[in-house]
Amino acid sequence: MKDEERMLEWMSYVDPALVEGAARPRRRLPRAARAGLAAACLCLAMTGSVWAMDTLLGVRLGETESSFGYSAYDIQAEVERFDLSQFSGDLQADLAAGELRWAHDSWQSALDYVGVPLLYSALLDEAAMGAGMNAPYVVDGTLTADQERLPGEEAGRPEQIRLAFSRVVDNVVVAVYIHLYTQYADPEELAAGVPGRAWIGPYKVYREGPDGSRTQVGQSSVEMEFASRGYEMACGETATIVTAREANGQESYQGCFVHDGVLYEVNAIGLASKANVVPDFLKLTERLLDSFAPPEEGEDALSSLTSAENLI
Repeated sequence: MKDEERMLEWMSYVDPALVEGAARPRRRLPRAARAGLAAACLCLAMTGSVWAMDTLLGVRLGETESSFGYSAYDIQAEVERFDLSQFSGDLQADLAAGELRWAHDSWQSALDYVGVPLLYSALLDEAAMGAGMNAPYVVDGTLTADQERLPGEEAGRPEQIRLAFSRVVDNVVVAVYIHLYTQYADPEELAAGVPGRAWIGPYKVYREGPDGSRTQVGQSSVEMEFASRGYEMACGETATIVTAREANGQESYQGCFVHDGVLYEVNAIGLASKANVVPDFLKLTERLLDSFAPPEEGEDALSSLTSAENLI
């Protein structure tokens, strides 16, 4: 089963427009144009603000696209390209056989299977899964930085190994993607930027009646303004928080950071169910970023991060 299909299946409870956008590959420029764009972005960063200089070796907002029907962005980061021999023997054997063991019941199982040390979030590990989840943790391999699968490509040579999971925290669906790029990843593709979130529209706007019926009252575009800022995480890493702002002022956020050459993405996607109080999504994104720590530190902090009022 393709990784996009798996994500659609176990995140079927999320707004369909957002799921479709997350699964759709980012529109890309020709390679020569992307290389020129990456060079231009680098020059801009070097001549820009102090923040741009500070994040030159971190994560930053790359190419963006915004229109009535489609908005998306790329993120640029200095990541390590891992040799396949750095992953666990089990994962290597499964790659050779052409099928990864993608479903894992625990963080430790997924971590042992990947075989590369990763930062741990006790808050997310202990939080409840959302409806429709098939496994607490998913490990998969993708063949290009665009996350596209082309017929005939060799399954045993993935350009990245990805660990993904989703939780519900403060009544909000949270999706986490951890990307470990391999020696088969194209350096030019990575330099140009890897796909962040994408929105596809326009989407219909409904009003719910007292009998539970829904009436369409209009449609909304997905035209976005994108911005980014730095955030100092509790573990000492500097994250980048990308803000996507709609014309009506509504904002959504993605937190990104690199640790030991591995790219982490944290998305507070949307409300899991109706709630009396809508949480502050920016503060929640910051709290999620602060929850990541080396496993031994994360386990020690379990009691302070997973109090009953923070979990669903």
